[in-house]
Amino acid sequence: MDQEIRTGIVLTASLFLHMVGLLFAVMIDPYIRKQHRKMMLIIIAFVFSLIIQNVLGYLIDLNGTMP
Repeated sequence: MDQEIRTGIVLTASLFLHMVGLLFAVMIDPYIRKQHRKMMLIIIAFVFSLIIQNVLGYLIDLNGTMP
């Protein structure tokens, strides 16, 4: 189980860093139009919320079912 936790942390951290890099690239790229940039930022925010939802679900699952 310890290996599962470490693997989950590494995969989540990797995904999080990729999203931060994408956010940085979208923010500084002068060739992306304003309307496209806004749409990409909304998509990035949704993906961040899915990552957080997945991590919280995993943490709740580690504790088992509680009444």
